[in-house]
Amino acid sequence: MATLGVKYFEVTIGGEDQWGLVFSYPEEASQTFKLKAPVLFDATSGEIEIAVDTGFHFGLALEAASGTTGTLIDVLISTSIQVVAGTLSDAGATVITAVTDVGREYSYILSTVTGETAKTVVDQADTTTPSCLIIALDPRDPTGDNNGRVLFMWNPDELYTTTT
Repeated sequence: MATLGVKYFEVTIGGEDQWGLVFSYPEEASQTFKLKAPVLFDATSGEIEIAVDTGFHFGLALEAASGTTGTLIDVLISTSIQVVAGTLSDAGATVITAVTDVGREYSYILSTVTGETAKTVVDQADTTTPSCLIIALDPRDPTGDNNGRVLFMWNPDELYTTTT
């Protein structure tokens, strides 16, 4: 059994440049989101902000926050037909992938693995806000390894949530 490096979320069907809409939104003040992090749209300010690990989100940031209010950030709008690959975790920590994860619904969280805390991972420990519908284990990673990836689709009930 090997321990693999934590990977960023990636849309796997068609590639991110072909599978979804990308729009630029101004960044809200004091943001620290990282590359491929889930973000929310603030309907009051018209800006994007980090989506905490509640499961609700609007899209994936295609670049890290600049730290400067109003900077335009490209966002891949999430849809329920995208197939996304993400590292499986247990409350952000390393976990072994297993076929029993297929068909389950999990949330997402920032990784707690040393050196990997900027990356968002699928959270096996949180089934209360199921934003990730697991459809398969990622064939690029051996089953039974730590930090293996799963393929998932976004739960449509957890999409397009805004803050006010």
